[in-house]
Amino acid sequence: MFGKSEQGANTLGMCGSLINWNNEIKSRVIFGQTCTNNVIVIQDLLDNGGGEFLYTCYSFDQKLLDWTRYTIDSNNGTINKQDDGTIINVNQFSQSLKNWNIFPTEGGGYGIVTYNQDSLNQVTLFLYFISSISSPLNSKFKGPFQLYKPTQLINSLIIFKCGVSFVEFGYNCLIYFNNDIFVNVDFLDSGSILSSNEFRIIDQTDPTDVIPNNIINVGSLYYGGYVILIQTPTNVIGLTYSNNGILFQNVGGSDWQMPLTLNGFNLIYTGKFGVFTNNTIWSIANSPQGINLITNDLLTNYSANVNDAESRNNLLAFGNSFIGSVNPPIGSTIDTNPVVILVKIF
Repeated sequence: MFGKSEQGANTLGMCGSLINWNNEIKSRVIFGQTCTNNVIVIQDLLDNGGGEFLYTCYSFDQKLLDWTRYTIDSNNGTINKQDDGTIINVNQFSQSLKNWNIFPTEGGGYGIVTYNQDSLNQVTLFLYFISSISSPLNSKFKGPFQLYKPTQLINSLIIFKCGVSFVEFGYNCLIYFNNDIFVNVDFLDSGSILSSNEFRIIDQTDPTDVIPNNIINVGSLYYGGYVILIQTPTNVIGLTYSNNGILFQNVGGSDWQMPLTLNGFNLIYTGKFGVFTNNTIWSIANSPQGINLITNDLLTNYSANVNDAESRNNLLAFGNSFIGSVNPPIGSTIDTNPVVILVKIF
C-alpha cells in the first residue's frame, strides 16, 4: 500500500507499507523526497507476495528524475532498496502535467520516456531502459535513445500511454501535441524505432475539420488500438482509434456507446475507466442513485490488426488478434502419440 501527503503543487512525502492478509504491517519505507510529481510502477507480484517496484520522483525546478528500485521479501516481511539513478534535463511544460511515463517491460525491467525542449520550442522525446535486477551491473541502464522528434513547434505535450504493444513486437507510446495531434510510436527495448504515425481527431461530418478536444484519459485495448476519453460540456465520451489513427465505427455510431441512463436516471461519467483483457470496457459514472460501475462489451470482437468480420470473430475463440486458425480445431481430442499442431498467424 502506498500513500502520499501534498502541499500545493509539490508532494511532501510518500511512503509504502507491506501489509499481510491479517492486516499486520510487516514493513514500511518512507521515500522522503520532495517531488513535483512521483509515480510508483509495480513490475511483478509473485503468488507468495514477493516482487518489486520502481519509485520515481521528478523535480520541476532541477529538471531531474530520480528513480529507485525496491524488492519485496515476503518471507522476511521487508521492503529493500536495490539500486537507483538519476535522469537529467527532463523538461515539463507545466507542473500540473506529468510529461514523462514509466512502464514495466517484459524482461523484468522498466521503460522511461521523457523529453527535452530547447529555447526555440523544439522538442525531442527520449527513451531509457532499466534492465532486470538480475542483469549485469554494466548493462543495468540503457539510453537515452531518441524516440521521436516532431517537425512542428510544440507548445503543449502529454505522454498519455506507454507499454507493451498489442499490434507490434515490443512497446508503443501514444503522445499528444499542441492539443490536436496524436502520435503513436512503436519501438523495441534495444532503442530501435519500428514505426511512427500522427493522426488527429476530426469531425466525422466534415473530415477537413479538426475538433479541439479536452482529452482526459487514454486506455490501450488488448487487441490493438486505444480508447480516447473526451470531456464535453455535458459528459464524457470515448472514441476508439486503431494505432494508425483509424476511427472504429460500429452500427450504433462512432463513440464508445456506454449507456447514458440507468433505471431512468442520467449517467455522468467521471473519466475513470479501464479495459479487461477481453476488451470489455468499465467506467465509473455518477447518478442520483449514487456511484455506478458500468461495463460495455462492444469491443470484445474488435481488433486493430484485422478488418474482416471472420478474423474479428476469431478473437472470441483464440483471445489473440494474431491467430487466424488452428489445426486440430479447438476442443479436439489429441492422441497421446506425437501430433503436429498447426497455428496460422496473421
